[in-house]
Amino acid sequence: MRDLTRLREYMKGLERVTKQRLNAFLLRYSRSYDTGKSRWTQAHFRWMEGRKFDVVVQQIVFQEYLDAAKESEACIETEIEKALKHWELTRAPLI
Repeated sequence: MRDLTRLREYMKGLERVTKQRLNAFLLRYSRSYDTGKSRWTQAHFRWMEGRKFDVVVQQIVFQEYLDAAKESEACIETEIEKALKHWELTRAPLI
């Protein structure tokens, strides 16, 4: 379980960096999210999916950043939940 929690911490760090890079990319091309109050919600992801860039290379980079941000959202949590079902300390009696 310790390894999974360490992996989760690592993945959260990657998620933070990925989102920072995506946000910086959008700001570099004057694309700011003004329609909603908070970022990284479903509405924010829908807004980002609607962004198109005229230069093909920029669109490719943007799409890769967006895909990485989406993927990092659902990352390790389900694996931890599965592991908890079989972890011996989960069923240990409290003293």
